[in-house]
Amino acid sequence: MHSRLVLLLCLAGLAGVAVATRDLSADGRGLLQTEADCKRSIDFCSTCRYAFLHGTVTKAICLSCDTGYVVAEEGRKCWCAPGYFWNTTACNPCGTDNYCAGSVSALGDAAQNACGTNKITTTDYAKSDKECVAKPGYAWADGNGSDVCPAGSYNPGYNTRDCTKCPGGLTTVANTSTSTADCKAPGGSYYLRGRAIACAQGTYKAAIANADCDECSASSPGLTTKFGEVGKLAISDCAVIKPGYGAAASQVAGAIATVICPGDTYRVGEVDYDAAGVNCTMCGTGSKTLPNVEGATSPDACLAPPGWGWNSVDGTSTECIEGEYNPGWNREACSSCGSGTITTKAKGSVSPDQCFTPAGNGNSRSADGLTLTGFVCPENTYGRGTDTFGLVDVECTKCMEHTSTVGVNATIDVSFCVADAGYGYYDGEVKLCDYAFYSSAGGRDACEYCGMGKNTTDDGTVGIQGASANTQCHNAAGWEVDDAGTGVQQCLRGYYKPTIAEVACTKCLDGTTTSLMAGAILESDCDTCRPGFGILGSVVDVTAPLCDMCTSGKYSAGYTPGGQECLTCPNPPSFSGLMVSRNDCVGEFVSDGATTTLEWDVIEMAPAVFTDDAAASVEDCQLACHDSALGCQYFEFRAYASAGSQCKLRLTGADIAKLAFAGEDAPATSLLFLEVKESLYTVYDAADAADATSVGATITASSSATFAAVRASCNGDLSCVGFSWNTTHWRTFAGVKWEGAIGKVRVVGETLNSWIAEPISN
Repeated sequence: MHSRLVLLLCLAGLAGVAVATRDLSADGRGLLQTEADCKRSIDFCSTCRYAFLHGTVTKAICLSCDTGYVVAEEGRKCWCAPGYFWNTTACNPCGTDNYCAGSVSALGDAAQNACGTNKITTTDYAKSDKECVAKPGYAWADGNGSDVCPAGSYNPGYNTRDCTKCPGGLTTVANTSTSTADCKAPGGSYYLRGRAIACAQGTYKAAIANADCDECSASSPGLTTKFGEVGKLAISDCAVIKPGYGAAASQVAGAIATVICPGDTYRVGEVDYDAAGVNCTMCGTGSKTLPNVEGATSPDACLAPPGWGWNSVDGTSTECIEGEYNPGWNREACSSCGSGTITTKAKGSVSPDQCFTPAGNGNSRSADGLTLTGFVCPENTYGRGTDTFGLVDVECTKCMEHTSTVGVNATIDVSFCVADAGYGYYDGEVKLCDYAFYSSAGGRDACEYCGMGKNTTDDGTVGIQGASANTQCHNAAGWEVDDAGTGVQQCLRGYYKPTIAEVACTKCLDGTTTSLMAGAILESDCDTCRPGFGILGSVVDVTAPLCDMCTSGKYSAGYTPGGQECLTCPNPPSFSGLMVSRNDCVGEFVSDGATTTLEWDVIEMAPAVFTDDAAASVEDCQLACHDSALGCQYFEFRAYASAGSQCKLRLTGADIAKLAFAGEDAPATSLLFLEVKESLYTVYDAADAADATSVGATITASSSATFAAVRASCNGDLSCVGFSWNTTHWRTFAGVKWEGAIGKVRVVGETLNSWIAEPISN
């Protein structure tokens, strides 16, 4: 603007000069002067020419003035140009906040005019008030002043507009804001996409700034603002206690410290802080909140813990009693394990797996399958040996047939099922006790054996199975008490016993015996003759058996089923006298070395037992013994005797047949046993008392020996030729050597081993 004005003035001046030049110059040329010449002629002129005016006077005509000046008065003056003002000495730039119209009629009237309060120009050379604009932060107003942009508005200035209101509810920190950048979220709000958004509940913001709202909980986690109210400006607005928090008494707003409700407590709803304090509420007795859970906001957070049951009436919890359980952390009553004996080990159970059916118990399930009822296993059944945990079916197992629990219930295994009386266990089975076995009630063993030679009976005649006591054990048929009286033995051959009782075996009738070696039961088992005995008829009559002893000179081996007649002994020429025997034929007279290895001449005997005979030779003396009607037993011929009888006969005068008493341990009659050959003896009465001590040379004597022991002793002694019994003592004896004497034992069939019931032992 300024440059255009100067240019127009210069052009106008030049035109004037040209005119003047044409008017004043003779040759039509202007004379250009130096700047110094110009300034001497015209103040502030920088370029000029001289020209003739009116043809006579030469004057300087200013072509251009210094900066800030314009040519005036047809080149004769330099005044202040528009945009400049006269400061008494020079034209100066108008300056901002002012406008200058320049000189109007004289140099000195170029005034400096103020745009007005809070108005400025965009240049130092404003020429008119039209170039005045509002200062940044102010609104344009006509007249001298401009209004301040109030808070919440702005104006960048350099315009003539009103202030602009901040958008979106934004505001400014102060008045005179100049830019939208000064528009901030006011207190109580935050900036979001060009808008102010009210601080939500639980937040506040005091400053005008595009910052986030502050959380009440940053001060204390349980603080918030009133429900439904937003846009809070100060922490003092955080005076509401959140659910699940409490606060101590006597605190002031803005400095309230909250405490989270500890476990097993709660607090419901938001509440304004009270100077008396805000307290959490305890859960009902026994009720708890979940582990590690704090800040419960409702009584619904109070639950029955594991092992406790919920009371919906008052919100308390009670420990589950034995037989109940609750997994807990719920609002349910304790659940029953079932009924009856089903229970738990202790109070406070948490799982049905802790419910158990006790050992020795069973259970049953209800029709709907939901409830178990436990019960003690009844008699004659048994349960499991250990407690069965969990709500599972448990049965009582019935004892096997013929077993029972003997009045005991709640048994825990099959071992309590014991056999009934008369029954026993065999490889897992229960069986009736067999003959000769018994079992009292209450055992799990096999039936007990009565023992060898025993049987079971109730009446002594018939054996029974299923005996229940050892008192039913008796000596079996065919068995009797043994010789020692401490055990049993089978009836010896020739004896029988039909009863089951502690009685002795019965001897078969005279001369009879049994085919069985031992253990005959019935009298009909006496079905044969003994050795040395023969039948009278064709067979033995088993209903009334009878055999007679073979007469001397005959023999019978015996034991032939049905019996046999006696047979005649052979009579070899080398023997004198008759051949006699009961089961073997031997010579009638036995002398030293005849049938044994012994060497003896005579068997010493008391003189009183001898009868003198007139025989003068051994042969005649033997014949005299043979012919004696008095039953000669032994003769002795003393060839050395020079006077008196040389032939001595032992005559008892007694019937020596069928000596049934022989073979007893203590016979009632004194007896004399003379050896015929090993284990074969002829038996005679010991008629004279002197026989007890005077027969033979004593080897042994005993009052406690048994017949069997004495006989065995003699059999085993090479010097023994016989033994005797005097009703108190047994005695073994030997023969002696006498020069000029010879003695012989007379053998008569009836006397040979006449006591023996074959066999002699078991």
